[in-house]
Amino acid sequence: MATNKTIILCILLLILIATSTVAIVDSATAQKSIDKADEKITELQKNGLPTLPLIDLLGLARRQYNNSEYNTSYNTSTALLTQADEIEELQKELLSTTEILKILSGYGEDTTSLEISLLFAKSDFEAANIRLSQDQLSKVKKSIEKVSKNYSLTFFFEIEEYKNIRGNESELFNNYYKSQKDLLDNNEYYEFLIGFQDFESIKEIISLDQKVQSNLELIEKKGISFNRSNDMIRIYEEYLLEKDYQSASSILTELNSLLETAIFLDEEILNLREEIDRLKELGIAKNYTEIQYDKILKEYEFENYLLAKTLLEQAKQDLIELEKEDIIFAGIKKASLKKGFKDFFLENWLFLLIFIVIISAGYYPAKIFIYLEYYKSSVSKANNEKDVLEKLQTQLQNQYFISHEGDKKSYKTDFSDYEKRRIELIDRITFLNFKIKQYDKKVEKIIVFLSKYAPFLAKIIMRLRTKEETELKK
Repeated sequence: MATNKTIILCILLLILIATSTVAIVDSATAQKSIDKADEKITELQKNGLPTLPLIDLLGLARRQYNNSEYNTSYNTSTALLTQADEIEELQKELLSTTEILKILSGYGEDTTSLEISLLFAKSDFEAANIRLSQDQLSKVKKSIEKVSKNYSLTFFFEIEEYKNIRGNESELFNNYYKSQKDLLDNNEYYEFLIGFQDFESIKEIISLDQKVQSNLELIEKKGISFNRSNDMIRIYEEYLLEKDYQSASSILTELNSLLETAIFLDEEILNLREEIDRLKELGIAKNYTEIQYDKILKEYEFENYLLAKTLLEQAKQDLIELEKEDIIFAGIKKASLKKGFKDFFLENWLFLLIFIVIISAGYYPAKIFIYLEYYKSSVSKANNEKDVLEKLQTQLQNQYFISHEGDKKSYKTDFSDYEKRRIELIDRITFLNFKIKQYDKKVEKIIVFLSKYAPFLAKIIMRLRTKEETELKK
């Protein structure tokens, strides 16, 4: 008998221990579920989503937990998390439906009534009337399903046509084609229309990719170094994986532009060298043309192709100006050497006489105007060179401090040279502006004089000056 009592007591003790253990596990699980639900509500609030019904459920779960109703509390927290997922999914559907309506509107469809219905669905969503919002949204989606289907079938025909023309040469397009076809087969017209917005970007990417590959082969043949291309291609491929086709197209466009510029510079730098040597033989080229050439070559070697192109265009323009300035004197020199001074004078004595009379009468005014234009042109050139130097300094700082390219000695030497030249240009600009003011006063005196004896000339000069000042302001 005592043995039976002992057995019964042991069984009761084991049941009590088991019950206590289950209660502890249920308590911990319920608490974790409440904490997870609380975190989810905080996340939704940060994203601006409605959480009022969820807060009520969280309060209920906590009360149940405090009353030791752990299983019930756990179930309430789980229901809260499920409803939170529904809210997030509903927000995505509202956004995608808004996008679809924009797309259909862009195709010429009248979507006014549907947009109003969608506004009601959004209002219910913001007021946390989730079920009402879902019902209203469902009606809107049914209304536009037929229209979306018609457009999807039409647009898929365009994709098919492109596939027939281009074949299977692009893995990107093949993946896109399969994805769009699957959406159409599954009657997912919303997703199809949204995906179709990437069609033009994908076609552009395929075209750009062919150009880039062709240009990469060309620069390899020419022996042009462009190390940044590998990094840009890697970033481009990352965008493709993320299906961010616009960003992928953008970086591919930039890469292609840089490659084309590199190829252009490879030829044009040689042409510039030949032009400088030609002008040197004629005695026209100046020392600063060599400095310009060295800067272009340096930026080209650093793969700063856009800056190198800007400097090259400026150098070409400067050479043209130098040749223009020299052409009159070079022409006279060639003519006199060819025919002799006597023959030249006899053939052109009348022209020379008129020329001497005009020069004699208008020497002083002409000198004033020529010097004034020279000073203004010099200021413009000096300002342009100063701007280029400042860009070079900024580029140099970025390369040394950010990209960690080059050594400290080269950085200091180059930066010091740029700064020294920049200070020289600032001093020159100050001097030239002072001379411009002086000659402006002289021009004013000439205008006053001409106003008395040749008013029409005075008016012409004043109009030219007004026009010039207006252009400078622009």
